Amino acid sequence: MSQFKLNKDVASSSAVAMEDMLPLKNYLKKFGAYDVPSYGMTEYPDNELFEGIKTYQRKNNLTIDGIMKKDGETINSLNQEISQNKPSRLEFNGRELSWFEDDKKTNSWKGMSGKPDYQCKEYVSVKDKGPLPEGKWLVRQSQHQNYDQTQTIWDKLKNNLGGGEWPGGKDSWGNNRIWLEPAQGTDNKNRTRISIHGGKDYGSGGCIDLTDKMDEFTDKFKKYGYDMILNVKYDKDCW
Repeated sequence: MSQFKLNKDVASSSAVAMEDMLPLKNYLKKFGAYDVPSYGMTEYPDNELFEGIKTYQRKNNLTIDGIMKKDGETINSLNQEISQNKPSRLEFNGRELSWFEDDKKTNSWKGMSGKPDYQCKEYVSVKDKGPLPEGKWLVRQSQHQNYDQTQTIWDKLKNNLGGGEWPGGKDSWGNNRIWLEPAQGTDNKNRTRISIHGGKDYGSGGCIDLTDKMDEFTDKFKKYGYDMILNVKYDKDCW
């Protein structure tokens, strides 16, 4: 993919080049950082644009200032990422986790969040039972853990007895899990220790449970090689 170039710096405190706006918004949207406002995507700068820049900066561990300079670290990071991959994002609607590349859905895995009878929007604040709160979440490469690579024989024994770092062992977690981090502006409802993981049966206390498809997702995520943005939005009140 060709390099993205700006004609002028992008900042809320100064005039921007209007011809930069749509291409920049489209890139940020493809990465899951930009939310198109209700009136649509325009060639004018908007608050969603500057928030989207901040979200992308946080994803890539850059200075979070909402500014994209012509030759600054943010655009350099974006160009490095698109030189190796099609810009990608994740979406979860309560029933499936979907992978988008260049704004096109390329993969999806059946998933579930929340325990039975608690899979409704109204329960997102219920600890250990309700589903993952809506908003943007960061899926980081550094937060991936593999069960066999992190657990000794004694650790596994404790896990299978209901304690340890993986209570319930592989039946509850599967082979892999990736801890989630709320992005700037996302209300996590005081929910912590939330991940994408596998396991024997569907059901979780707020994580996204992919059961036997977690390994397939993990392989694709590790091959992508970059942190990603997960957009959680439920299209139904209950699912």
